[in-house]
Amino acid sequence: MTKDTVTDSSTEGHTERKLTFQTVTHISQDGKAITGSDGWTMIAPDEVAALLKVGSYFGLETKGFNEISGWHIDGVWYARRSDNAIREDFELFLDNSKKRRLDALESNRPNWQAREAKLPTWIRERLEYFREQDKEEFEVEGWGYELVISELAVMYAKIGEQILDKTLTDIRPLETTEITELADEQGTTGNQHAMALGLAKQHLLDPERSMSGTIGALAPLTGQTAYTKE
Repeated sequence: MTKDTVTDSSTEGHTERKLTFQTVTHISQDGKAITGSDGWTMIAPDEVAALLKVGSYFGLETKGFNEISGWHIDGVWYARRSDNAIREDFELFLDNSKKRRLDALESNRPNWQAREAKLPTWIRERLEYFREQDKEEFEVEGWGYELVISELAVMYAKIGEQILDKTLTDIRPLETTEITELADEQGTTGNQHAMALGLAKQHLLDPERSMSGTIGALAPLTGQTAYTKE
């Protein structure tokens, strides 16, 4: 199997590119999902899909972290995006994502308010702290996510001191029906459970301590301790 990689296929306006040549090993029934000899499957634009069949040799250009920026077939570029086009597409993606989160906030606000009001003070003050730092950013970017963490933390704390020496893996046999039902309903992540378990342990060690000011669960991704614009 012939496979070559050009570590830098950059030209003016198309910087920091990598071009990998491979063969098509599988095509979906609708002809749009192309699997290459490197094992990855990509959705091809119509103009590209029309040119490829199993066994076709093609070049896939990427920028950054596997952002597809162009297809190279028989010496011709197809659907090749400039740096500006990629940047504009990304900005549009961010705008659309923000709109979806705003819509979700407005549709869920009454439900989230009611659920937050039921939380005990020690964990509810954590959400109030985030809101004090930047109300708009927190409610759009973190409220729903952190609300579930707060609810899980209360549920884990109810299990009692036997959780203190348990990791997230160890805790599974101790999880209650209440926890599993919330996890199924909300589609929780491992990160949410890990954060909730940590908060529950802190509460059990010091029941009088408020969780206000504790670090946000998305800090490893955002680099921010709370939910703020800067």
